[in-house]
Amino acid sequence: MRLRHSVRATATTAVITVLTVLTLALSRLRHEDNLIWTYIDAADMTAAGASAEDAEGVVDVIRVARRRLEYQVTGRGKKHLESSWKALLQSRSGDLDALLRAACVALLMGERVKVVAQFLADASKLRKSVGPASLSGGPGLRDPGLFAWMKQAGNPIRAKSEAAILKKMASFLKKARK
Repeated sequence: MRLRHSVRATATTAVITVLTVLTLALSRLRHEDNLIWTYIDAADMTAAGASAEDAEGVVDVIRVARRRLEYQVTGRGKKHLESSWKALLQSRSGDLDALLRAACVALLMGERVKVVAQFLADASKLRKSVGPASLSGGPGLRDPGLFAWMKQAGNPIRAKSEAAILKKMASFLKKARK
């Protein structure tokens, strides 16, 4: 089945300009070694009657397309980070990404490598303690609880894998200190 989407917009000069620049940028889009890039030069901008603001819209479209968000730390955010980052090392539970981010933030904020390595090692030990899942007695194929049951069935395997990753990172940090 083929889906078609259409967008209707008032054909103002500004809309046409932005779409012209975007079309040109997307026509030049390249993907090399996990890097997505394109370009628009001054001649392109002049020919389209575009401003620097119009080019920023292109950057935003590509940034959203790769599903990555960039953030800037404000002064207030920096103060909050400096006063509260140590709390990140208090919880050894949570998803793998959260634990790895907490370890990275701690290292970037100047925490001792030994402390961060121990944080990761402790989190690894917690994951090793997850027991095996039972695949018997699952819900019916149309049961609303099917997704939760399927996810739970994979938890022990996922926990074991995450434990190995965390242990490996802890070991790496301990060796990096020497």
